[in-house]
Amino acid sequence: MHIPGSGDSQRSSRRAILTALREVVGWDEGFARTLESATTEDLWVWVPAQAVAGILWRPRPTAGGIDYRAEARKAWAILRSRAMKQETLTYGDLGHALGGLHPLHDVPQVLDVIQIWCHDHRRADLTALVVSQRSRLPGRDYWRQNGWGDLLPEQQESHWRDQLVALQKDPGPESPPF
Repeated sequence: MHIPGSGDSQRSSRRAILTALREVVGWDEGFARTLESATTEDLWVWVPAQAVAGILWRPRPTAGGIDYRAEARKAWAILRSRAMKQETLTYGDLGHALGGLHPLHDVPQVLDVIQIWCHDHRRADLTALVVSQRSRLPGRDYWRQNGWGDLLPEQQESHWRDQLVALQKDPGPESPPF
């Protein structure tokens, strides 16, 4: 994670970023003071994935110019149709259906757009339908972004199955809402 120097103009101050990270990651006070004292230089901090449970990273366009919101609108119809039949599909299947998007790099970015809308509107998470080919379960980010990353696997799967049932009953608006 890049933390800009104190002279950079950002939405959040450097101190606010470090304070939030200290609370989430659990840095000890000495390490936090060391980071805060280096105020003019940029910092690069590695944050383990398990330390950021419940944080949604908003996707930004890649250098390749993929419009993830446009791809999410296409994916919406596919996922909604699958939800009504309570059928899952793999990341690879969705990537193929979207014209060959990479299942590990691009499909998660598309799903983030949909998941953010579902969370913001307190709807069942339509991205629950996309699963790993190997495990036939959603990927790690799905559990983390739904706040279930620290649960036992049986509890995660139970919550996920509840989402599938809720989606079958109400798959969301017919037209993509974003």
